[in-house]
Amino acid sequence: MRSTHEYRGGGSRAVPNYWRVLAAAGPVFPLARSGGPVSGPFVQPKLLTNFSYEPAYGYGDDDHAGGASLELHLGLDVGWQFAVGSVYIAPVLGVSVGYGFNMPGGGGRTLSGGPAFVPSRVFHPEFLGYESRRGSAPVLGINLNLLRLGTTF
Repeated sequence: MRSTHEYRGGGSRAVPNYWRVLAAAGPVFPLARSGGPVSGPFVQPKLLTNFSYEPAYGYGDDDHAGGASLELHLGLDVGWQFAVGSVYIAPVLGVSVGYGFNMPGGGGRTLSGGPAFVPSRVFHPEFLGYESRRGSAPVLGINLNLLRLGTTF
C-alpha cells in the first residue's frame, strides 16, 4: 500500500510516501457445517508478516523517526463464511500477537520493567501517533476483515 497524505496545520505539506507489504497464511477450520463446504462459522489460525517503511519527517514538535520495520505475528481469526453461487463471502474479526523489529515507539518499558507492547503498523503514523524513537518490541494487531470476498471452484 502506498500513500501520500496532505498534512494541514500551520501550512500544507505532503507527508512522505510510506509503504507496507502484508502477508498472512493459515488453514480454515469449519466449526459447523450448515450447508456446503464453505458454509457456517470458522476459525483460522495464521502466521502474519508485515514489512514496512516510513520515512523520517516532522512538523514542529511532531518528529517521526523513519526506517524499515518487520513484524512477525501469530493470529487467530473467527468468522462466518458462505457462498452465493461461486462467490465466497466471509465477515471476519481477529487478533494477533508477535514481535516487531525496529518498530516506531519500540524499545520502551512498562512501569514493571517489561517491554511495552506497540500496535502493528498497518495504519499511517497520523492515526497511531508520531514516534521519535525506534526499537524492537512485542506487537499487538487486530484484523477487521469485515468483508472477505473470493471465489469457490
